[in-house]
Amino acid sequence: MGATVARFTGAAAPPSGAAIVVNGASFRTEQGGAPGSFVSAFGSFGQTPDQVLVAGASGRIISAFVGQVNFIVPSSLAIGAAAVSVRAGVVELAAGQLTITSSSPGLFILQPADPGQPGAVENQDFSVNNQANPAAAGSVIQIFATG
Repeated sequence: MGATVARFTGAAAPPSGAAIVVNGASFRTEQGGAPGSFVSAFGSFGQTPDQVLVAGASGRIISAFVGQVNFIVPSSLAIGAAAVSVRAGVVELAAGQLTITSSSPGLFILQPADPGQPGAVENQDFSVNNQANPAAAGSVIQIFATG
């Protein structure tokens, strides 16, 4: 994780268009998406998407709903701005932009509306780690991240 954060070069351009694409773990708009990372596109699609194209390459859809599609950024993409097309069949439902970055570290979160929420971290017994339930000294924790 430290090596990934060390490669982070700063905030990506904010997302734009009818499909707002964000880091799929943190839902932060300024992180962009690294090749092979998990991202989410939000919008009013009108129907459930079955394809996402990023710079013309197909992203692997993990889950899709009328207002959100979660997918993996194609690993073959070059760093820089990329057009995103959210589709159902041959019909484009929404378009947007994503900045492809060399790294896009993001911790999965439990409560997207709470900016102070530290992330999806589990204690060794698989309970959620938080202030009321901290990890025991010397124990193992799990941190769920992408990017």
